Formats: sequence, C-alpha cells, structure tokens
Amino acid sequence: MNYSAHAEVAAILAAVRVHGLDVVAPSPHEFGVSAGLPPIDLVIRTGGQQRLSGFLPLQTAYAELWFTDILWPEFERPEFLDALAWYARQERRFGE
Repeated sequence: MNYSAHAEVAAILAAVRVHGLDVVAPSPHEFGVSAGLPPIDLVIRTGGQQRLSGFLPLQTAYAELWFTDILWPEFERPEFLDALAWYARQERRFGE
C-alpha cells in the first residue's frame, strides 16, 4: 500500500475548504482518504522495522503494533496467526 500522511491531512483540509470552516464533524476521519473504513485495530510491520513511517497516523492512534523480522514475501499464514494470537492477548485501553 502506498500511503502518505500528507495526503490524509490534505484531504481533510480540502473538505474543510469545500464545506466551510464552520463544519463541525464528529471526527476528521469522515473527510480523510480512508473515510468510511473502520478504525485500525492491529498493524503488522514486517522486515524488522519498528516504526509506522507515517502510515495512517489518525487511524492507527489506538492500534496495537506487532513487529516481526520476517520480510513481507516470506510472511505467511503461520506468522499471521501468531500476530492474531498475540493481538487476542492484548488488553485494549484506547489511550487510557
């Protein structure tokens, strides 16, 4: 997926420009490039990198982050199931 946080902010600002500054929205998510999609609960980062690199910063604010040294081409079902099992054990606090 090719994504830029800058595109997300630009989409939100464009929506505010089009709809006027007095627009009050429950969330900026409804104007972004991922409008209509549910929040992200789990981010799986492959290749040994432990950063998000600007990937969906608003949507991943409360996501659990799972890192693996396995490169994407070698990431298969067993690794995915490991990530899901790890996620199931997490206590979600949503910023609390």
